[in-house]
Amino acid sequence: MGDADGNLLLISESYNNADMYHTIGFLFSDPVIFLRHPAGTTLVCSNFERDEAAKHSKVRDVLSPEDLGSLELLDWNPHEAYAEQVRRLLRRYDVSDVTITENTPVHVVDYLRAHGVTVTCDPDALLGIRIVKGPEEIAAIEAAQRATEQAMRRAVEIIAASEPRDGVLAYEGATLTAERLRAALDITLLEQECVCDGMITACGPDAASPHNRGTGPLRPNQSIVLDIFPRHKSLRYFADMTRTLSKGDQGPEIRRMYDTTLQAQELALSLIRPGASGKAIYEAVCRLYEEAGYATSLRTGSLPSVGFSHGLGHGVGLEIHEKPGLSRRDDTLAVGHVVTVEPGLYDSRIGGVRIEDMVVVTEDGCRNLTNFEKQLVV
Repeated sequence: MGDADGNLLLISESYNNADMYHTIGFLFSDPVIFLRHPAGTTLVCSNFERDEAAKHSKVRDVLSPEDLGSLELLDWNPHEAYAEQVRRLLRRYDVSDVTITENTPVHVVDYLRAHGVTVTCDPDALLGIRIVKGPEEIAAIEAAQRATEQAMRRAVEIIAASEPRDGVLAYEGATLTAERLRAALDITLLEQECVCDGMITACGPDAASPHNRGTGPLRPNQSIVLDIFPRHKSLRYFADMTRTLSKGDQGPEIRRMYDTTLQAQELALSLIRPGASGKAIYEAVCRLYEEAGYATSLRTGSLPSVGFSHGLGHGVGLEIHEKPGLSRRDDTLAVGHVVTVEPGLYDSRIGGVRIEDMVVVTEDGCRNLTNFEKQLVV
């Protein structure tokens, strides 16, 4: 899971690079350079951001490119000049070997190695630090989750207020489409300082494909899968929740799929605790589904096209999908891990069902961070 010690070099922006943001705690839209070295930590950013970074980032030793001779390198090839600045930063702190992550530019790595620096790539260099969430991180995730629940509440209100009309749902005089519902939920999230790229509002056959976002009219008497996973714009952490709803009677098979999936989630929640195997929890859910007559990967080794066709859950933090997982990969849960629990069943003939909560592993089990009811018909 990576090494919290040793020389570490990160080169990236921090809006989207979780490792960089977690390390420096400051938002940069353009790439900056971070170095952990024997004397401490150093950040290199533009001159006009230097003072703010020194005040508000986790790093107090903040340099500008000019401190590394950038003005002397104006006639160099820009890529080589940048790599030379990185080399000078390492030389400044007598660093001859560094660990990098997969985001480090290849031209910088080649240049450093050509100048005698030993460079080792470890994509999980910061995983051991990031995977365990502290109280402030959990609070940030919960803030995003409260916004998620407000958006889900808005979805329930809209679907409940809609009326069947010529085989589709109508809301406030116009057809309620997947796109229109997403737009309404986007507004609710933005009002809570959150944004969700890729939100799912899928109905009927669309809901039978787990990552189908949904298009066109929403229809009565069909399952509607709503998967909302926003990032808080200032706190930077994600949340994740899925509910399956229906306007009207969707038939006995969807109801059975829903009830079985709810049982599967309750089983998984009861098994989450420190030291538990994510793979074992996933397999317990697979056994429950198979005993109910639904296909899973447990016996065939491959994900079925009809049945339970994805992992049971994933870590959530500065990225929407992090370790650990509840899946065929064997991850061990520990206190402070935040994971989703999202069993689901899918059948292209009639639709799909998924129910997702997000929990934090505690000393004696887990605490559910999701405060939203589970009901199929609205």
